[in-house]
Amino acid sequence: MREARLSPAARRQIADIWYFIAEESERSADKVINGILDAIDLAAENPNMGSPRDDIQDRLRMLVVGSYLAFYRPEVEMIWVAAVVHAMREPKSWLD
Repeated sequence: MREARLSPAARRQIADIWYFIAEESERSADKVINGILDAIDLAAENPNMGSPRDDIQDRLRMLVVGSYLAFYRPEVEMIWVAAVVHAMREPKSWLD
């Protein structure tokens, strides 16, 4: 089974998403984060399922998960998740 590895930035972003949503509802926050993580796990098993985003970075792919985007790069035995951001953010903003 292929795995997904989260960059430190992606881990921080996922935590930030949870805390932001949890201010209103921890249950909703759990649901959103579980959906994001489930989609990332699915992408690990099917690394070409995301949309190519070579315009942002070579070999980068993007998953749309509700209001969030997960950016990842397929590697030999895993996917490397570079970022998880709200869809309203400028895609290149998390690269800085």
